[in-house]
Formats: sequence, structure tokens, C-alpha cells
Amino acid sequence: MLVLYLTGISRESAKIITEQSASLRSGHEASLEAMHQIRRDAHVMKDALLHNDLRAFSDTLGRSWEAKKRTVAGITNAEINRICEVALSAGALSGKVSGAGGGGFLFFMVPPERRPHLLAALAREPGTTMRCSFTEGGAQAWRPRAPAT
Repeated sequence: MLVLYLTGISRESAKIITEQSASLRSGHEASLEAMHQIRRDAHVMKDALLHNDLRAFSDTLGRSWEAKKRTVAGITNAEINRICEVALSAGALSGKVSGAGGGGFLFFMVPPERRPHLLAALAREPGTTMRCSFTEGGAQAWRPRAPAT
């Protein structure tokens, strides 16, 4: 199962993306290899999902998160790392920052029987767990309409 967690930590994704681009343009070998690993992992995760192998998906997600952290320094911080440790200790199999990094959302893969433990652990943290679900049409976003005047 997937658990989505809003950290409450503001982030500057444009800055992180700019740093990643600069690192790649400068030929920084570790950053380049990390990006290649993330690309390889995306293919492995797709195959795992197509074969309904959530354990392989989760293992690869964790490996991909470790690679993402090697791209530039601002991807994670002490608070994100601490929350990830709380989640892993509560039964999450893996997790990662969603988007460019630096804050915003974390998501965790957790076996259904461990989900209540994870939710209880995250409830003691400053962020908020959010409802999420998969749709046939892919990602969707919405905003409430402004009240009519």
C-alpha cells in the first residue's frame, strides 16, 4: 500500500533542478551515475508493477531514493531523513521524496498489515498524511473554486 505524507517543509524545487542540471553539465561523475541508476530503476519498477511484484517495486524504490540523494545535496535534509527513519521503523518497506526533493511530499510503501502502525507513527510527526489513490487515467490535480462574488 501507498501512504502519502505532506512534510510541511517548504522547498525550492527550481533551485534543486537547477543544481542537478549544473552538476550534470559539469560532468560530475557521481551525479551522472545516480541519474542513470534512477532511469534504470524506473524500468525495473514498471516491470515489477506489470508483474504485480510490489516487493520488487518497493525494493527498487528504496534503491532509487538512495540514488536520488546522490544527485545534489539539497534533495534531502535532516528532518526528511528523520521522518523516513520513523516510517521505516514503523513498518514501511521504502519511501522517497516526491518531486524534485527538499520537502513537500514523501510517500511510503507499506504492507497492509503494517499500515496502521505507520499511520500512528506519522500522526506523532508535524506533517499530515493525505488520502491518495491510483486512477486508470493517471495523475490528476484539482483546486477548489474561488467562492462566487
